[in-house]
Amino acid sequence: MNEIPKELKVAHSLLEDVEKQIDMIDQGRHEFPSLIADEILKGDLALARNKINSAASKGINVLDHRKTLFFIEGKLAFSVSTNSKLDRSKWAEKSISAFKKALDISEDESTCYNIGIMYGAIGQFTKAIQYMNKVENGNDEKLTIEAAKDIARFEQANKKGLGRKIGCLILFIIFILFLIVGGLFN
Repeated sequence: MNEIPKELKVAHSLLEDVEKQIDMIDQGRHEFPSLIADEILKGDLALARNKINSAASKGINVLDHRKTLFFIEGKLAFSVSTNSKLDRSKWAEKSISAFKKALDISEDESTCYNIGIMYGAIGQFTKAIQYMNKVENGNDEKLTIEAAKDIARFEQANKKGLGRKIGCLILFIIFILFLIVGGLFN
């Protein structure tokens, strides 16, 4: 049985700390989420990335750890884009970029869903629908239903040409719904 290298244990612990900070952002416990997120990106996320890279330099397979890092980075940006009054588009783009890096490692429905939500939030409904279609045909029943609803919402918004305003409204509604039903990332 292989022992998990210390670098990866440290990286995992750092990423757990980041998730706690994301929860605090989602709960409104940080007044300036974008400033906190910038510090997290330069701090714990950078440290976790360094630990993962250190393990990789020793020939250890770190793909799953990198995917987790990118997914959590995407969650952080997602959280800021939904909870900050400033730079929402910037953080949505950062979220999409990080989630796409996670998809490059291996595709999963949750990551596709999050990318779809972010594209919808910035008014790029065609791209949002493309990612939601991947989820709608997946195996996670809860996500397939949510994706089907979101596809309908995005198609309606696209037909009406309401762009960013409806995208932000849809994102807000979806975010509130997921807070009510137990969270987007469970």
